[in-house]
Amino acid sequence: MPVTHYTQRIFWITLGLYSLFGMHFFMHNQGGHSLYLPFNMVGWAFVSVLIGIGIWHLTLIKQLTFSRTQLWFLVGFAILLLPFLNPQAEWNASAQPRFLAIAAGLLLFFALSQFQFSEKQRHNLLYLLLGAVAIEAVYGLVQFFILKDGNWFGYNIKVNRPYGIFQKDTVFSSFLAVGIALSLYLQRWDNSFYSSKWKKLLIAFVLFSATFLLVQVQSRAGAYGGILVALVFFPILWMFNKRFFWNSFLLVAFGLFFALMFFHSARGETESYYMNAFYRIVYWKQVLKMFSDAPFLGYGYGGFEYNFLHAYRAPGVPPVDYDPIGNALDHPHNEVMFWLLEGGLVAVIGLLVFAAGYIRSLFKCAGWAKRLSLLALVLPLLFHSMVEYPFYHSVAHFFLFIVFLWLADAESGLQKAYACSYWFLARVVAILIPLIVVPFMLTGLQTAYVLTQYDRTKDKNPQMLEQIINPLPWMMMYEFQMRSVQLTFSAAMHDKAGLESYVEWAKAFLHNTPRAVVYSRLVYALQLLNDKEQAQFWLDEGKRVFPRAEFLQKMSLSAGSAASGTK
Repeated sequence: MPVTHYTQRIFWITLGLYSLFGMHFFMHNQGGHSLYLPFNMVGWAFVSVLIGIGIWHLTLIKQLTFSRTQLWFLVGFAILLLPFLNPQAEWNASAQPRFLAIAAGLLLFFALSQFQFSEKQRHNLLYLLLGAVAIEAVYGLVQFFILKDGNWFGYNIKVNRPYGIFQKDTVFSSFLAVGIALSLYLQRWDNSFYSSKWKKLLIAFVLFSATFLLVQVQSRAGAYGGILVALVFFPILWMFNKRFFWNSFLLVAFGLFFALMFFHSARGETESYYMNAFYRIVYWKQVLKMFSDAPFLGYGYGGFEYNFLHAYRAPGVPPVDYDPIGNALDHPHNEVMFWLLEGGLVAVIGLLVFAAGYIRSLFKCAGWAKRLSLLALVLPLLFHSMVEYPFYHSVAHFFLFIVFLWLADAESGLQKAYACSYWFLARVVAILIPLIVVPFMLTGLQTAYVLTQYDRTKDKNPQMLEQIINPLPWMMMYEFQMRSVQLTFSAAMHDKAGLESYVEWAKAFLHNTPRAVVYSRLVYALQLLNDKEQAQFWLDEGKRVFPRAEFLQKMSLSAGSAASGTK
C-alpha cells in the first residue's frame, strides 16, 4: 500500500492530534460518564473524522478491505439488537446511544482496515497511543507531586489519588496498565526499538511512571490488569531477549520501590474504597436473582437502573445492615451482568459471538508468543470491564479496545481486499459522519460549559440556559435544570398548570432515572396541588428506594418545606 495517498497523511495527522492533544482535553464539568465528561465529546469528534477518512480512502484506491472477523462482529451486533423486539421493554430509547457507540466502534474497525498498514505503520500507531499514555502519566505525576490545595483542576490533594484527565482513579489505572502492555509489546515485536533512543526513552518512562502511579492510585482494577500483563509478557521477553527482560523488570521494580517510598494513603477514603468489592458482590447477586424472571430477552435495554433499584428495594424486602446502593446505580460493575439483565441470554450470546470472532483472529496469528502478546493488550481493559464500566466513562478506553481488536485481525493476515467501483455512497457516508458528529459534539461542549457555569452560580439566572445551542448531549441535566426553574416559578405564581406539567415530567423521569432529589420535588409539587394522597405515595416510595438520602428521609407532608437536596 503506497503511502502517498493524502488520506493516509490526514489520517496520521488526525490520529496524532487525538493521541497527543484531544485525548487530554480538560474542561470543568459536573462529573458523570459518557458525554457528561467533555473529553469524551472531543474524543467522539476525532473518532468520527478518523472513520470518515478511512471510508474516503477506500474510494481513492477503489478497494474495500474486509475480513471474517468483521463478519463475526456484524453477526454479534445483529444478535445484540434482537432484545429491542422485546414487547415489554419500555426504555429502549435510553439505550440507543450505547448502540450508536458500538456501531461507531465497528466503523472505526472498518476504517482502520482500509489502509492495510504495514507492520512498521502498525507499530508507529501503537507508539502514538503509548505517547498518549506517557502524557497521562505526566498528568498523574503533576497531580501527585506538584498541585496545591485550591488548584484550578479541582484535584483533591488530601486524598491525592491521581486520575489524569479521567476524573476517576480506577479508569486512569487501567489506562496505565495498557501503557505497560504497549511498552512490553513494542519491545518484543518492534525491531526498530533496538536502534531508536527516543523509543527506548519513551518505553522506559512509561514502564517506570505507570508502575509508580498504579501503586499510588490504589486501584485493584489497574493493579490486577498490570499484573496480568506482566505475567504474560515477562516470560515472552525472557525467551526472546534476556537483556530486554531485565531492563523491563528493573524499571518496574524501581517504579514499585519509589512508589512505596512516596506512598500516600488517605485512610478514610481508602477504607471506603476497599468496600467496593462488597458492593459488586451485592450487585451481581441481585442481577442473578432477577435474571430468572426474564432469562431470554431481559428486562429491556436502558432499564437497568429503574428495574434493579425497584427490585432491590421492593416492598417487603428486609433492609440490610449495610446498604451498598447510593443515590444512583446505572451499571452493576460487570459488563456481562449488565447485558444479561437488560438483554437476557440473547444479548450474552451476541457478546460471545464477538468474543469468538476475536479469538478466531488470534488463533490465525503466527505463533503463541504473538497470540498471547495481542491478548495481553486487551487484558487490562477486559478485566476492568468485569469490575466496573470503563468503556462508558472513557472514549479513549473504547478507542484503544477497538484498535487492539483491529490489530489482532491485521496481524492474522486474513484481511482481503475486494474491488470497489461503486464509491459514491461511500463518499457520502464519509462526509456525513463527521459533518454530523463534529458540530454535535462541539455544540455539546458549549452546553456543558453553560450548564456547569449555571450550576456553580449562587444566584442562578435562568436566562443563562437560553444560551444553550444543543441540549441533546446533556439532555438529562438540561431538563433537570429547566424543570427546576419551572417548579420555582410555578410555585411562586401559584400556577396550577405549571405544577401539573412538572408532576407529569417528574413521574416520567423517575420511571427512567430514579433520583432522590426529583422524588422530593415531586412531593413538593403535589403538596402545592393539595394532592396529599399522591404526595404521600411518592414520598413513601422515595424513602424506600433511597434510604440513604437524608434530606428525603427527613421530609414529611406536615412539614410543608420546599424541596431540597442535591442532584
